[in-house]
Amino acid sequence: MFQNYIKIGFRHLWQNKLYVGINILGIGIALACCIIAYLNWKFDAGFDAFHTKSHQVFRVEVYKKTSGYLYGMSPLPLADVVTNDIPNVENATRYNTRSGVVKYGENVFNESVKHVDDNFLDFFDFQLIKGDKESLKDKSKILITEEMSIKYFGKEDPIGKTLILNPNKANERSYAVGAVLKNIPLNSSMRFNFLTHFDNQMDGEGRLLNKSNWGLFANVTFLELKDPSEAGEIAQRLNRYVEVQNAAREDWQIKSFHLDPLKDLAHNGHELRGNYLWNSLPPSAVWGPNLLAILLLITACLNFTNTTVSLSNRRLKEMGVRKVMGGTRGQIVGQLLCENLVICGLALLAAVVFVDFLLPPYNQMWEFLDIEANYLDNPPLLLFMFGAFIVAALLGGSYPAFYISAFNPINIFRGSVKFGGSNLFSRILLGVQVMISLSSVIVGIAFVQNSQFQKSTDVGYEYADVLVVPTFEEGTFETFRSTIEQNPKILASSGTRHQIDWYDARLDCQIQGEDFETFYYGIGENYFDVMDLEIVDGRFFDANRKLDYENALLINETFAKARQWETPLGQKITFDSVEHAVVGVIKDFYYEGFFDPIQPVMMKLVPSEIFNFWVVEAEPQNLLALNTEFKEKWNTLFPFKPYEGFFQSELMEEDLMVSNNIAAIMLFLAVITILLSSAGLFALVSLNILKRMKEIAIRKVVGASTGRIAWLINKNYVWIFLGAAIGGSVWGSVLANMLLSSIYATHVNVGILMLIFSSLMIFMIAGLTIGYKIMEVSKTNPSDILKSD
Repeated sequence: MFQNYIKIGFRHLWQNKLYVGINILGIGIALACCIIAYLNWKFDAGFDAFHTKSHQVFRVEVYKKTSGYLYGMSPLPLADVVTNDIPNVENATRYNTRSGVVKYGENVFNESVKHVDDNFLDFFDFQLIKGDKESLKDKSKILITEEMSIKYFGKEDPIGKTLILNPNKANERSYAVGAVLKNIPLNSSMRFNFLTHFDNQMDGEGRLLNKSNWGLFANVTFLELKDPSEAGEIAQRLNRYVEVQNAAREDWQIKSFHLDPLKDLAHNGHELRGNYLWNSLPPSAVWGPNLLAILLLITACLNFTNTTVSLSNRRLKEMGVRKVMGGTRGQIVGQLLCENLVICGLALLAAVVFVDFLLPPYNQMWEFLDIEANYLDNPPLLLFMFGAFIVAALLGGSYPAFYISAFNPINIFRGSVKFGGSNLFSRILLGVQVMISLSSVIVGIAFVQNSQFQKSTDVGYEYADVLVVPTFEEGTFETFRSTIEQNPKILASSGTRHQIDWYDARLDCQIQGEDFETFYYGIGENYFDVMDLEIVDGRFFDANRKLDYENALLINETFAKARQWETPLGQKITFDSVEHAVVGVIKDFYYEGFFDPIQPVMMKLVPSEIFNFWVVEAEPQNLLALNTEFKEKWNTLFPFKPYEGFFQSELMEEDLMVSNNIAAIMLFLAVITILLSSAGLFALVSLNILKRMKEIAIRKVVGASTGRIAWLINKNYVWIFLGAAIGGSVWGSVLANMLLSSIYATHVNVGILMLIFSSLMIFMIAGLTIGYKIMEVSKTNPSDILKSD
């Protein structure tokens, strides 16, 4: 008998392969999105989880006295004294970042080198591929990652090879490669390519770092605690060092210490100042995909339910015969559920294929994301997939199975059982489907419109025709500028200490005795012309005025609003023990893209001795050639320093590319939900028409028009769509604004026109779906219908 059930089940699925295929496709895509959302969540939740001591290791953080903000750096000597002073601290280690040039043979690259204490690899489980971790204790050794091994040495064995740091400089030092580490995963708050001993740090003059100087800060200090539950108490004990720290740094006073566990660092660091570690994914990049995947799965399951109910109407006599022949309701339910499990099983296989296609573009959405679907090596993933498979099968197929199996065989054979198209539950499901589809369309259109908005919005400065050359070292700027500034392709140029969207500083200042934190830019005299910044009140700097170098300031509009200054000109701001006066207000500009809100900005004219960039404006057609010429001249002047010139437009294009990728994903999900809802609507309309074929035939015989028949048959759907349009518009606008606000500080808002357009689009697609079926029926001969049983 079981064999017969299997034959009947597969025969039924094959006879309705179009609807079955639609369900497999829809549920498969929904499950694929759920798998990606799970991998995305797991990637974020797994930050630093691979360290066995992640619950015992804590970062030391400090509260700044003036602003009250929490900073991730800590006093440099703390790690050397805390293990002796506080018994509950098992050990301590430091992690400092230094940028410099690394040379091997004729190749030179700008790299970031991490200086750590020799017990660093005892704290953290970074895997070695070659060599011995004990080489970190040797100050003449350096540890590199597998990626750097390939970059510098190709297929050669790097162990023992010599790398030169800061060649041809006072702080030049040679290191032998002591070990090769496995590449650091992206869900690690510490990412590095080079490790060397903490004592190897030097300043530009070649002097070693004074580790006992309380006036210096370590980028990160980690403590290993014997009992993690005592973290709060130990943080209080650390306050004994506040006084000695503040005595050494009168310009940077701390209020207290704080300990943050390694397992939470990446998630707690988004609002942290002075953070030298990597943060986890933005919260919106975690819950957003989860929410959308759940909505898509619900839509696919609702579609599955509706089409299953529609198809089951054709099997009523089969169910009646089975019951008459002694079949139990449990057997019928079992067979129907097994058929649904087969469909969901095929959908799960399709989902695995879809994940392979969808995962690469999803990873490209965020530069900090690199998730992989390794099924065989990931039991939790397999368990999740099995759970999603069961949920989809039960959510989509349990109602039809239990509902259909309950009918009385006598009623079935009398022909009094008809269901599906006019069934209240099916209509509710359809309404929910339409509502979800409409909200998905609103979200998709909102993100597409937001992407277009960002492309066309005036960011407040020129970025299209600007070339930026970082110099950073003393004397480099003047040497390079004097050599190449006469190039006829250059329209305008300026030096600057800071550069918009690339390098800025936070500065504490005092205004009428009150501390105030602001972004700070030290700029050159022609910077405003090159970057095309706009003045809204007062004047720009005048390089011919000596006082403008000494005490003149420009602020942005947000600065003036934050201070509630109606007349900002002439206001006094003190920093570096010098009182400055505001001489102008510049128009707000998006100096960090659209993701972060515009903050108060202050600008000051600074001398060329401290410039870090040369900024050049040129005609668009000359930018590439100019960059090539700059690079050739640079390599001649500075053979031991790599050229790092870039186009300002590249920075904005990175932000816009992320927005475009997000919009594409949202639009893709909207299209899928529309297709699923259209399939469900088509199934219900088909069943409704099938039930009323004789009524339709009689109406045609007595002269009813096709339009009138279509209205009478489908008028109930109008109310469903109107209710779904209202609910979908409300939910869609809330969801779209919530998602946009969680990602962007500046974005479009969902307006009434967008809601109307989205609703009309859904109505149009529904009209085409229903219209196609009505036109198909209208071509049928009424006599053939009336003669049929």
